[in-house]
Amino acid sequence: MLLIPKIFEMDTDLSALNLRFEQQAKWTFDFQRKLFHDRRTPPPWKILEVGCGTGAALRQMGQMGSVNDIFYGIDSDRVSLSFARTSEEGHFCNAFGSDLPFPNESFDLVFCHYFLLWVKNPVMILKEMARVCKPGGMVVAFAEPDYEARIAYPPELDSPVRLQTDELIRQGINPTAGRQLSSWMENAGFVNPVVGIHGFEWQGEQYKQFLEQEWDQLKKDIHLTEPSELPIRENIIFYTPTFYAYTRL
Repeated sequence: MLLIPKIFEMDTDLSALNLRFEQQAKWTFDFQRKLFHDRRTPPPWKILEVGCGTGAALRQMGQMGSVNDIFYGIDSDRVSLSFARTSEEGHFCNAFGSDLPFPNESFDLVFCHYFLLWVKNPVMILKEMARVCKPGGMVVAFAEPDYEARIAYPPELDSPVRLQTDELIRQGINPTAGRQLSSWMENAGFVNPVVGIHGFEWQGEQYKQFLEQEWDQLKKDIHLTEPSELPIRENIIFYTPTFYAYTRL
């Protein structure tokens, strides 16, 4: 999976930004649903997303939880929050993940989604997430990609994919966040966290649409303005290993 940044330098279209976040949320839909089905405490849950952006992941989660679940989101980007607040679901506030404005043991589920790769001190963020999570609750990092392990095939795609990775690094990502997620969880004090890598499968027309979306995003990220088609049309692979981790307190 290719990724877009949480921070945009060029794209001020909030609808386009939200659409991309919704695409990202769909990539982890099955995993989110699995965790909800494995609830060990009864609903309703209080749920917090750290780094919620436009609220796309929270809105998706609202479709699979209890009707009485209560959703909260925090983000330091006021512009993205302005879009999140257009939703009738959820409570949103401007705050930093390193200093969450909630009492200890406030939430049943605290999660982030394509977020830790953007922060300077992910261990501090995870410790804060644990602080506001109730005993028996869950802390989840749903998706953290590893850009230095990307697969781009055929070789003609190597150059544009490398340019995209370099641009995201310039904007502030940690390109090896995925492989570091396990050690971050342990350094944050989590005992025996579950860590894994999301699978990826493709078929027919749906995959063609995915490739077109990813190529369009790549062109945007590297500021390629002239019309440009995918250089190869058959047997294309765009894949970024994307890690997840979770623990119960």
